[in-house]
Amino acid sequence: MAALAAIVAWRAWPWLSQPLLALEDGAVFFAGHFAEWRLSALFEPYAGYLPVGTNLSAMLLCRLPTSWIPVAFVLASAVMLFGCAATLLRPAWQVVAPFGLRFLMALALVALPFGSNLEFTSIAYAQWPQLLWLFFLLLEPGGDESPERRTWLLRRGWVVVLTITHPLAVILLPLGLVASVRNARRADYYWFAVALVGYWLLGLFLLEESVEVSFASLADHWLDALCFKVLVEGLVGVAGAEALVSWGVAVWLPVVVSLVLGVATLCWLAWSRWSPAARLFAIACAWLLSASLAASLATRPDWVDSAQYAVRYAWLGRATLWCVLLLSLGALWRAWVALAVVGVFSVVLVFGNARLHWHPGQNIELRGFLQDLQEQEREAGNRRACRARLDRGGRMPIVIRPR
Repeated sequence: MAALAAIVAWRAWPWLSQPLLALEDGAVFFAGHFAEWRLSALFEPYAGYLPVGTNLSAMLLCRLPTSWIPVAFVLASAVMLFGCAATLLRPAWQVVAPFGLRFLMALALVALPFGSNLEFTSIAYAQWPQLLWLFFLLLEPGGDESPERRTWLLRRGWVVVLTITHPLAVILLPLGLVASVRNARRADYYWFAVALVGYWLLGLFLLEESVEVSFASLADHWLDALCFKVLVEGLVGVAGAEALVSWGVAVWLPVVVSLVLGVATLCWLAWSRWSPAARLFAIACAWLLSASLAASLATRPDWVDSAQYAVRYAWLGRATLWCVLLLSLGALWRAWVALAVVGVFSVVLVFGNARLHWHPGQNIELRGFLQDLQEQEREAGNRRACRARLDRGGRMPIVIRPR
């Protein structure tokens, strides 16, 4: 646990030392919840959906002293990734894989940069490890009841919070079709299903905007997204994938085909050595990978050809890909082989995604913005009178004003 926490802290340190609330969409949650506590703020939309769980987190964190809030947003994101990975170390997962192999799977989740490190910039981007955490909780083997009622309630409460954080949680609903999942953690699944139904009913009544679904985009781009955005970028990083494409089809096509066949062969060879619980886990990972890609392509077709966003939920696919790869390596060879693979690819992905980890300077503008809010708060005696605006070079500004 301590090793995982240390790696998460190391990866999040650039954002903890210079928290860039203004850089990403954490600004939206900061502006919406800073001035006052409003119950109605729980149901404020963001990016076309109702992130009730994230709104709740932002409401609580924005009650901290002003100068602490940006750091708290980053810490919350780091806690989400750590909690997601640490779930694999629980004793219940022993039937899936031995502890050493599960530790390597958790290590991969916190050590391998599956993209731009955006999940550490604010709670807005913690939605990716949050969904994976919910996936692990719903899939966790073991008995249904906890010996302590308090622990039992906390777990189910957390399942509900994770469920109402993002509408993509709906892709986990088919897990209930697997009898062993329902029998292992029946209460988890029931609470999840009830929260999901309530969440979608809220969205139906409260959201004025509707997301247009394009199945044509899904049909045209799904295989490309699977091969490049998940498999290639998940193994060699964005820079590596771009280099392959720049060398022409005569280079990238054999490489992609070799990677696909290699991963498929590895899983096929390991299948007979996996326990039934490990097989179920691998199948569920394949579903999460496929469904998250499909959701991204169908609901955000305008992002497919965008160099900035491309496939929105590829992070989940890369994470589950690595879980299954390490599960296969551990079944076929010793754990030290899987450890060596994690070590090598950690370095590869750090350099392969290096240009996505850009971190701009001292963020003087944000510091001045926060100081302005602090001074107004001291003079007025409360936050409701605070009024400030931070423009961000053409991007959406942070606006704090009385309502």
